[in-house]
Amino acid sequence: MRQIYKTASFLIFLISIPASATTYSNTSQSASKQPIEVIDVYGTALPSKHITAKKMLSLQGQFFDIYNQLAEKDEYKVLCEARAATGSHIKKRVCEPVFYKDQIREMTQLAWSDPNVMRKGVIRLKTKKYNIAMVAPKRRAQLDDMKKKLLEDPELQELFKVYNELKQTLDNQE
Repeated sequence: MRQIYKTASFLIFLISIPASATTYSNTSQSASKQPIEVIDVYGTALPSKHITAKKMLSLQGQFFDIYNQLAEKDEYKVLCEARAATGSHIKKRVCEPVFYKDQIREMTQLAWSDPNVMRKGVIRLKTKKYNIAMVAPKRRAQLDDMKKKLLEDPELQELFKVYNELKQTLDNQE
């Protein structure tokens, strides 16, 4: 009984193949008689976020290289490095002025040099908020110097302009 059922279903399958093939060829002939509509689309593709971000990092590096050559004081120079956050292996680019790095270094040395300082909890003062408050006057002076150099140097102006355009593009993509 099962053998007959298998043979019958196989025969039905074989018979149905040529019928469907004939139907397909008829539809393809009728479709070729109709005109094909052509649509032209023009535009510019926006670069991916990854490419835009890489260009921004490159421009930022160029900007700080030029600014560091023009800076009035060595402590105003901006140094960039790849740094992983505590507990992470993923490095991110961090750019900080020399005076800010010096402040962090001094606080760390103070905390580790005197055991009494460690016990009193002064190490908790080494927070970003505290360090920013300690270097605020120098930061204002550095920003004033950077603005002055930006207004004087056309190459810095161009880099700044292109960087802001890329940033705006990146913000619009999000």
